[in-house]
Amino acid sequence: FYAIQFQPDGKSIRFETVMNALKSQAVVSDKTGLSPKKIIKTVADYYGLTRQQVTSKTRTKNIANARHISIYLCRKLLNISYIKIGEEFGGRDHSTIMSACTKVEKQLKKDPIFENVIKDIEKQLNV
Repeated sequence: FYAIQFQPDGKSIRFETVMNALKSQAVVSDKTGLSPKKIIKTVADYYGLTRQQVTSKTRTKNIANARHISIYLCRKLLNISYIKIGEEFGGRDHSTIMSACTKVEKQLKKDPIFENVIKDIEKQLNV
C-alpha cells in the first residue's frame, strides 16, 4: 500500500501498482469457497483439535500430523505457493511447508488407512 500512498504529486496511480498492492492482501479462496482457514478448521475438527493448535508450533505427533495434512490439502486443493501456505501457518518457512507436503505424499503411498483419512477430510470439504 505504500507505493499507492506515496505517488508523486500530479501523477496518476497505475492499475498495475494497485493490483500488486492488493495481491498481498487478498484472501486465498477458490470458486467453491474453499480457503486455507476452512481446510485448517475441517482438519482440526476431524482430529478434535482447535485451529490454533493446528497452526501452532507444537510438535506432538497428533497435532503435527493434523498440521501436515492441512498443509498438504492447501497445496493440493488450492494450488497456492509454499510461501503463502507458510504465512497461513504462523509464518513458517517455505522449506518447512515443502517438507510437510512430501511427508504426507510418502505416507499416502505406503498407508491405505491414511489415504482413507485424506479422502474423508476431502469429502467433508465437498471436493
